[in-house]
Amino acid sequence: MPSKKSRAPPRKELEISCPKCHWMYSTRNSHCPMCGTPQLLDFDTLVKALQEYVELQGSWIVEKEAKKFIDAYRKRYKKLPDLDALWKTAIKLSKIEEMSEAEIQKKKAEQARAKSKEKDEVKRKMKELQKKKLEEQKKKEEREKRKRRIRKKKKQAVKSKALICPKCKEKNPADSKFCLNCGNKFEA
Repeated sequence: MPSKKSRAPPRKELEISCPKCHWMYSTRNSHCPMCGTPQLLDFDTLVKALQEYVELQGSWIVEKEAKKFIDAYRKRYKKLPDLDALWKTAIKLSKIEEMSEAEIQKKKAEQARAKSKEKDEVKRKMKELQKKKLEEQKKKEEREKRKRRIRKKKKQAVKSKALICPKCKEKNPADSKFCLNCGNKFEA
């Protein structure tokens, strides 16, 4: 028989007071129904909401820990969490509390392995990029060597008895089979 996925219960709505008109309304609304002021939850209200949400999940969290979570969220995302984020956190906290110590350690080990795989992947990509860069550098050096050899041969052609290409009128060394400039084949 297939297992059913457990669904989280719906989020509990809190009653808050509008900062402008002081009308009490549910957090289900994103704006005050009386004056239309957007919902602004202060730090203390969020701490109480997190504690209530965790309690609804059958667990508890002390005020100090709730404050630490909200501070960490604010530092990471540069804003205060909304009630949906708090509700999801409460669900995660209750699941963690239900887990045994061995399961928690196993989860941490999986996360550590995932991080090390990411680091290994980044290192591998960096090595590939370095290898590619070295190959490009070698190709560039080979092209430069070829150009220098051609220039050297052209200089020799000028000094010695030279073959003149019928196509481009370029001077070539006497022993050349092809023109150094246009690639035309000399007739023997």
